[in-house]
Amino acid sequence: MPWGLAFVDATRLMFTERGGGIGILDLNTLRITRVEGAPKVVADDQGGLLDVAIGPNYKTGGWIYFTYSEPASRSAVTTLARAKLEGARLQQWQDLLVSDSASDTSRHFGSRITFDDDGHVFFSIGDRGEAFVSWRATCLPARSNYAI
Repeated sequence: MPWGLAFVDATRLMFTERGGGIGILDLNTLRITRVEGAPKVVADDQGGLLDVAIGPNYKTGGWIYFTYSEPASRSAVTTLARAKLEGARLQQWQDLLVSDSASDTSRHFGSRITFDDDGHVFFSIGDRGEAFVSWRATCLPARSNYAI
C-alpha cells in the first residue's frame, strides 16, 4: 500500500510503502521498478516509510527527501532524510534530522514534507498518540546532521 507519492518527472511516480519498500511507476508502461537502498523502518501500526518529496533543485542536485519511523530504544522516532536516485538504487542516504519523538505508542508519526520558495525543507511530526505533545518544541531535534 503506497503511503507517499512524488513525481520524479512527467512520466515517473515514486511511492513509498509502509513496510519500507520504494517503487517507481512508469506512467507510460504502468510497470513498477523496485528501488533498493531504503533504510530499516519500524513498520508497526502507523509507522513505516512515510513521505517522499522531490527536492526543488532535483534536476541539478538530485536529492529526494523521505520521512520514516526509525528504530529507537523506546520504539521509533520520526526522521527526515535524503538520498540520490542512481538507476534503481538510493545512494548517499543522509539522515538530516532525527526527532526526539519516541513514545510508548506506534501511531501518529506524521509526516509530510514540503519546501518553501527559497528551497528550505519542512516536515511535520504527529503527536505520537500523546495528547499535547505536537506543540512542544522540545521534540526537535534529537540529532541533526545538517543545516536544513
